[in-house]
Amino acid sequence: MGFGGGKGVLDLSNFFSTYPHINRLDFEILPRKPPSSTNDDPFFIQFEAISRSVVHLLKPLLLSSSPPLSAIFSDFTVSMTLTPILEELCIPNYVLSVTCARFLSLLAYLPYLINENSPKFGESDDYVHIPGLSPLPLSTIPPPFFNPTLFFTSFAISNALFLPKAKGILVNTFERFEPDTLAALNNGRVLSNLPPVHPIGPLEPYKLEKGEQLSWLDDQSVKSVVYVCFGNRTAMSKDQIRELGDGLERSGCPFLWVLKSSKVDKEDTEEIEDLLGDSFLERIKNRGIVVKAWVNQEQVLAHPAIGGFVSHAGWNSVMEAARYGVPLLAWPPHGDQRVISEVVENAGFGVWVRDWGW
Repeated sequence: MGFGGGKGVLDLSNFFSTYPHINRLDFEILPRKPPSSTNDDPFFIQFEAISRSVVHLLKPLLLSSSPPLSAIFSDFTVSMTLTPILEELCIPNYVLSVTCARFLSLLAYLPYLINENSPKFGESDDYVHIPGLSPLPLSTIPPPFFNPTLFFTSFAISNALFLPKAKGILVNTFERFEPDTLAALNNGRVLSNLPPVHPIGPLEPYKLEKGEQLSWLDDQSVKSVVYVCFGNRTAMSKDQIRELGDGLERSGCPFLWVLKSSKVDKEDTEEIEDLLGDSFLERIKNRGIVVKAWVNQEQVLAHPAIGGFVSHAGWNSVMEAARYGVPLLAWPPHGDQRVISEVVENAGFGVWVRDWGW
């Protein structure tokens, strides 16, 4: 989805209203506190708070559930805290991975890459070697993985160690997109003790209200519009915004640009006019639209006017584009997105301009 303040809470309420037969159990998240690594990323602080809450609060809810639970579907980020509880209660656990299968392979193998007996990344050559897969270029690995003491890395390793205890792993991908990686995971070549990996994507969209941008798209020619969006975590500098605007203007293509100038945890208050200038907006008013608001990305990508997607290569965005056959131009700024961009390019689904950097 595109970004938007408070939208996730509203959508969750709408979801339960639409499906009243689903029984909802809530528990309060314990107060957040920054982990000992002094990490200040709001996502990882929340991950840590959720993990602590699972340990202290979830077990009574599971014990009181009626009828008894047949299985749990959980996020990768709570594997280390949830698995011991479910083992004690004899409830099978299916782990949901929200990245591509290739990056999942890296996560699963990470404890074996980073240990006292293995060489550090980059000491032998410019690639990371995972059994059963083509080598991963060192330049695609998230920089935090080079420092095992960071919260991001230690958190990933701790959860990866519990993957073999899951009943199965669900991945939002599909066979044609990552055939070799899925085969290596399920044939035991990556790790012999992993459970079955089930590709369940591309996931079907949850229907939401029609976004206001679609009325503008209705007036555009088929496959003529470039959609530009870098997700809800990617803040661009003012210089980058101006450069991108200049490129879009000179391309001659109609475009819909969802603009974000601050990180997800910061208030995004700058006006479009201040970021791009009134003269830019005047020059492109007949063939471009720039918005700083939430958009229904799946409905945008499904629109017949959309012909291409300039993206940060977040996995949800990639799968949404794949569902509607919209090719990507990838600019991966952080995290798993370089690995994803390589997957996109190898699948023949888009282009990755490597020298654009992190």
